[in-house]
Amino acid sequence: MALHFGSCICDICGAHFFEERRLTEHQKIHQKKPTDMYTCKDCGKEFKSRHGRYLHINTTHKKEPMYQCGKCDEVFFSYALRCRHRIEVHGEKREFACQHCDRTYDNRKSWREHNRRAHLKISKHKCEVCDRMFYLPCQLKEHMTTHTGERNFRCEYCGKSYPRLRALRLHMKSHSENKYRCEVCDATFTQNVSLRNHVKKQHQSLDMENLSK
Repeated sequence: MALHFGSCICDICGAHFFEERRLTEHQKIHQKKPTDMYTCKDCGKEFKSRHGRYLHINTTHKKEPMYQCGKCDEVFFSYALRCRHRIEVHGEKREFACQHCDRTYDNRKSWREHNRRAHLKISKHKCEVCDRMFYLPCQLKEHMTTHTGERNFRCEYCGKSYPRLRALRLHMKSHSENKYRCEVCDATFTQNVSLRNHVKKQHQSLDMENLSK
């Protein structure tokens, strides 16, 4: 995988480089101090690069579009507007396809995150109990419940609790799906007890034992 993306990886943003010197140069962006920022004299907004400030001044204060289409003479005030124009007018597809699976993404950041997680297997967060590694700190936090026995995810409808959010979401489907139907008026309910209460109020003459369970 390093042959495709480069083995020199930024620990902060995940950018990949084939040469160490390119990574070192890139990391200067993250090391900039407040005094190294480029400030707009008109509004005081700060930017990490001189080019960023230049674009801001021209598009915000001078009201000059700076992003040219490249396929026609249209010029836009933002990168996003130019992308939308290329898609809607020129039929350009905004896709970043993974070369190692069938996943596609509409932005470079998501594409990069996918490669780091699924293919490069970059995991920095280690469980101190079983040494398992996780990509995100929230994944490690959720995993720790398997060791502590905590059940912090509680259902607001029935009070059942679960150690993982995924398990709670799966459980919640049982409340969102109407499984119990009244044989008299076709009203539907998520729980059997709700159906029985409905029959008691609306159809008192029915034999409760004959209702579908």
